[in-house]
Amino acid sequence: MINAPIHPGDLPHEAAPAAAGLPVTPLCHAPQAWLPEDFVPSACQLAAAHFALGTDCQGGADIPLPAELEQASRQRRAEFAAGRRCARTALLSLTGRPDYPAMGPERAPLWPTGVVGSISHCRGHAIALVGATDRYRGLGIDLEQPFSTTQSEDLGPLVLARGESAPWDAALHPFLVGLSFSAKESLFKALFPLVRRRFDFAAAELIEWDLQGHAVLRLRISLGGEWQPGLRFPVRHCRFQGLLLTRIAISASPVSARGSVA
Repeated sequence: MINAPIHPGDLPHEAAPAAAGLPVTPLCHAPQAWLPEDFVPSACQLAAAHFALGTDCQGGADIPLPAELEQASRQRRAEFAAGRRCARTALLSLTGRPDYPAMGPERAPLWPTGVVGSISHCRGHAIALVGATDRYRGLGIDLEQPFSTTQSEDLGPLVLARGESAPWDAALHPFLVGLSFSAKESLFKALFPLVRRRFDFAAAELIEWDLQGHAVLRLRISLGGEWQPGLRFPVRHCRFQGLLLTRIAISASPVSARGSVA
């Protein structure tokens, strides 16, 4: 794991050439071949799409638009439709059924019985990751545009816990702030269905990362039950279609006595 100052040449490279194999359509594809090995957890399915703003932004007969989004922006409606189509493609591969998650009361996806999953979208790209509950208790995935220097300076104090960047002498380095932001978004998506409690960026801290796309988040607060301070969550990260992609998988096994979640 990296424990040295960050330099531009140290940052991870693109996992695949931008737009390789992904046409600008709302159709979904299984992009595992363009992701680093083991990025998709064992026995999980992932689907992604590159969609144009306004494409099927009303959802369509196959993906009805929820009442909550009828007055939403064209971009939000397009994101919803593309994300649900990705989820449906991934679910079809996992279960053999063309299901898609409804929108819950807190706007989180409501997955079919026996399934956990996560959806993300950013700048015309959508992605969904699903797995069976007999293997995973939670999954989180997040796509983000790489942070600029200005964004990292603006958001860094909100994203980074006190002392989080100290091991890398990185202050508000855009890559570090962006990785911390995205990893914590993935953590929230994986944990919220389990703890039913909202928490902010200060609830966890990035304590390790490397150039091969591995990182570790450590919980800083109690979220009840087994989710206590010091618990570690392995994170995978890479560049995908010019964006930063992170994921977290919480296995169905009990929390390790070593305080880590596989």
